[in-house]
Amino acid sequence: MRNLLSLMALCLLYSSSYASKIDGSTETSKTKTLFHCGEGSESGFNGWYVKGLSPDSHVYFEQKHLEIFSHQSGNCSLELTKKIDDMVGFNDINVSFDLEELANCQINYATAYLSADGKNWKAIQNNAHNEMVSGRVEKMNCTYLRLVANITFFQEGRMSVNRAFITGAYTKNHESPIAAISAGPAAVQVKEMFLVFDFENKINIETQNEEPYEFIVTNMAGQVLQREQSVGSTRFETELSKGIYLVSIIQNNQLITTKKVVR
Repeated sequence: MRNLLSLMALCLLYSSSYASKIDGSTETSKTKTLFHCGEGSESGFNGWYVKGLSPDSHVYFEQKHLEIFSHQSGNCSLELTKKIDDMVGFNDINVSFDLEELANCQINYATAYLSADGKNWKAIQNNAHNEMVSGRVEKMNCTYLRLVANITFFQEGRMSVNRAFITGAYTKNHESPIAAISAGPAAVQVKEMFLVFDFENKINIETQNEEPYEFIVTNMAGQVLQREQSVGSTRFETELSKGIYLVSIIQNNQLITTKKVVR
């Protein structure tokens, strides 16, 4: 029998999301789809970083789902990680994963995590199995999402991750910082404050902005390879092999710009 596990978690990022107005009424909130892959979308699971499987296991990135096959019996903690910049600035983040036991396996429990830097993780629910569990994280600009699922495989076991779906809410009078940065004349001004380019194995940041900012380099799988704090124009030494990387500038807890760098 096919057993479908739906993992859902609710995370409140800003306690002001439903703040009352002076006249006593409550601000209405809008909900936006921030990320969707797998069933019901046009995207698969390419770009997710997969970790925690044994050498006897194989991962298949199918068109609409991620399938895992294990020849041998054993227990593993599957980790799926993705960098999703669109989560930054939203008041409420709703995360939903659909996992399915296809044959000869058992999903024991699953936990969803959020992180602002890809290093320090906050569990937004624990041990979900065929139920909805809620959690709360306050004032955290999250850019990384991780699912950890504990799975017992029996011989020739198979399971799949069918869907990842994320929505975010923001109040009517408080648009997300990402939306504010990515559209209109103000967006052009903010992004033009930071010129990012690669030259002689150094990533160069040119800016007249004198406020501290964070410099982050990630690979296309979402792994943070380098993270530094700086002020003003800076030349960052890097030891990156050939490939495609993303360089992000974060200032005042907001993603200012992301630049693709090809080595």
